[in-house]
This record gives sequence, structure tokens and C-alpha cells, in this order.
Amino acid sequence: MFFGQCNALATFQNIMNNIFSEYLYGFLIIYMDDCLVFTKRLTIPEHMKKVCQVLQKMRENNLYLKISKCEFAKSEVKFLGWKVSKDGWCKEAILAGCILVSFLLFCLYKQIVAAHS
Repeated sequence: MFFGQCNALATFQNIMNNIFSEYLYGFLIIYMDDCLVFTKRLTIPEHMKKVCQVLQKMRENNLYLKISKCEFAKSEVKFLGWKVSKDGWCKEAILAGCILVSFLLFCLYKQIVAAHS
């Protein structure tokens, strides 16, 4: 990650999109430093081939992984507040509850402001 730059996050996302443009949304999704390699109908060896392609592209561009944060060959993973599995994507219950509470608090705030203005 680039520190000290005005638009560091956007710059980093743009770099990642440029590096992995040939793989994006085919079998790879990237959001900042979160990468998800997914294959729906491939076997484990074919999936690992896709993972190796991504890892090779990272090596070519001097990008590094923190192995303690990596998960390989999982049938279900959590990615940006979603549970991803062979059945598809679904919101995590806790996150959905937080969004609902935030929305209710916002509605209550609007009523208080309207009543006192």
C-alpha cells in the first residue's frame, strides 16, 4: 500500500485492476488487498491451476502475500461481509443485522430532527 499519497487507496486499487485485468470477474475478484479466486464448475486441480496463475502474476509484479491471512481450497469463505460458497453469495447475518440497526437509527434521527426543527 502506498502511504503519504493523497489518493493511496484508489491508486492501489487501480494498480491491482491493471495487473489482474485479464483475470478480473472471470475467476478473480479484487477489492483493495482482498483477492478471491473462484471457480464454479472446475475440479480441484483446475482450480489450483487458476490460483497458480494469480500467484505467478503476483510474483511477476513483486506483490507479496501474508500467508497467515490466506485460505486455500475452501468450499465456503467470507469475503467483504458476504458468505461465498458453491451455492452462491449471501449476506452474513451479523452484517445484515448491523445494516438494519443503522437504518432504524437513521429513521429515528430523522424523526427527532423533524420534531425539533
